[in-house]
Amino acid sequence: MEMIRALPVGRAANLSAVLVLLLMANGGLAVFLTGGLVSLGIDSISLGGSLLYGIAVGSAGMIFGTVTLVAGQLFGSTVGTLGWSFAFLGLSYLLRAIGDVGDLFLTWCSPLGWLLETRVFVQNIWWPLLPAAGWIVLVAWLGFRLNASRDIGSGLIPAKAGRERGSRWLTGPFGLMLRIQRTSLISWAIGMLLLGVSYGSVFGDLEAFLSGNEELAAMLPDASGHSLTEQFMTLMMIVIAVLGTIPPLLFLHKVRSEEKKGTLEHLLAGPVSRMRVLWQYVLISILWGGLVILLAIVGLWASASMVMEEPIPLANMIASGMVYLPAQWCMLAVSTFFIGVRPRLLIFTWGYLVYSFLVVYLGGMLDLPEMVNRLTPFGYIPRLPVESFEAGPFLLICAFAILFMVVGAWGYRKRDLQG
Repeated sequence: MEMIRALPVGRAANLSAVLVLLLMANGGLAVFLTGGLVSLGIDSISLGGSLLYGIAVGSAGMIFGTVTLVAGQLFGSTVGTLGWSFAFLGLSYLLRAIGDVGDLFLTWCSPLGWLLETRVFVQNIWWPLLPAAGWIVLVAWLGFRLNASRDIGSGLIPAKAGRERGSRWLTGPFGLMLRIQRTSLISWAIGMLLLGVSYGSVFGDLEAFLSGNEELAAMLPDASGHSLTEQFMTLMMIVIAVLGTIPPLLFLHKVRSEEKKGTLEHLLAGPVSRMRVLWQYVLISILWGGLVILLAIVGLWASASMVMEEPIPLANMIASGMVYLPAQWCMLAVSTFFIGVRPRLLIFTWGYLVYSFLVVYLGGMLDLPEMVNRLTPFGYIPRLPVESFEAGPFLLICAFAILFMVVGAWGYRKRDLQG
């Protein structure tokens, strides 16, 4: 940035470029959504409603984009900027959720509440976009004003001085890994808890909603003797399990990113072996993956219990969600394999996770062949309590995960760093 600023450009050139990119990205998203909805050819999806929906989604991107713009001026680090931005997003969602079931005033205290008041495809109310537009202009202006008052490379809020002595946790790679990823771990924990709360809030009127929705009913497993709420719960557990796989994968992939940045060499230069570093990353990822799924389940149960006359027991929800842990371990094993054997192919793990979600979540509605479902570890997991548990596939997935982790660790020990 100093090299660019040394040229004949204005002080606000970088922020102007960021704002233009925000407008292009969210404007393009609005156009894409509008055209996609209109192309469906459904009578109830009008052009006006589609346009309002696209603008509302694009406005949401601009609202939180400008918030991040301001956070970038307040904090001197990426961690602080992202942490504050995601905290604001979580607070906005929480205010809207509480306001929807209680005090409407809290809904209007959240930017997300303004956009939902457009009531797209029901009433198509346009005026709630006015406060959203005012927010975007005002917060963007604030970002430019703050940018003019700070030095390059530092934020307006001074960073706290570090401790004179490091904690005992930092004497080994285990504590160091947790410390470096602390902000990310806390953010994902809060996010998964809120995800569960949001899903649980719809369980109150679920029976009436599902009975008249043929598309959603096609996605549910065929089960006699089980309520629609239990069947819907199994569908939500798939979403929670797949989304709950993202945080541990991100943590495990830090092995590769730290390796590419060269910071891992400082750790390995001491009396620490590669195998110890890799296995501790794997261990933390496994424990972290189970914890975020558990947090989402607890949030789901707590929220559902408040709106249901006969709540589903917490033990049943935990069993229905935690049964997906072996599938999560398989995804971590695939990443470990790529890290050790072909690190440049690590990005394909994300494609495999997206494929798994589409197949398992939409397989029933799309009537996909069983063979397609068996190409992902999530396809071997029973949907408890609707389907019965079988130990065979469970043990097979665990054996697959162990094998790929061992092969990946062997490859990581043999290959060159940044290979």
